[in-house]
Amino acid sequence: MVMVQQDRALIQALLECDSIGQVHIKNLLDYQTGDRLKPPQINVDNNVLTAISYADSMHIYLTLKDRYREKQTDNKEKTTKYIYVNYLTRWQKVRLWIANLLMIILPVTSILYLKFKIFQK
Repeated sequence: MVMVQQDRALIQALLECDSIGQVHIKNLLDYQTGDRLKPPQINVDNNVLTAISYADSMHIYLTLKDRYREKQTDNKEKTTKYIYVNYLTRWQKVRLWIANLLMIILPVTSILYLKFKIFQK
């Protein structure tokens, strides 16, 4: 399984509300970018904070593609061994055959027994 390392971008800011109830960004406290992720674009409009961040999807795709090909070539060199478990012993197979025969013989004999008993009356 191929995994991409976690990435994040961060913005921390102090928000301030003015006298008419509008929210404004007062001060940026922290601003960090990630390896592949740029910091989000922040917009405050009508007291709604919107943060949009974009990732470089082509870089992530190409990284995964290269890793998958490396792993795929390694699997060709390995051999697979099959180990059989939970197989039936000879005695268990004999018991199954006996049970199957009884499941056939008992209904047939009971039908024949009832048939002869009915015709004898």
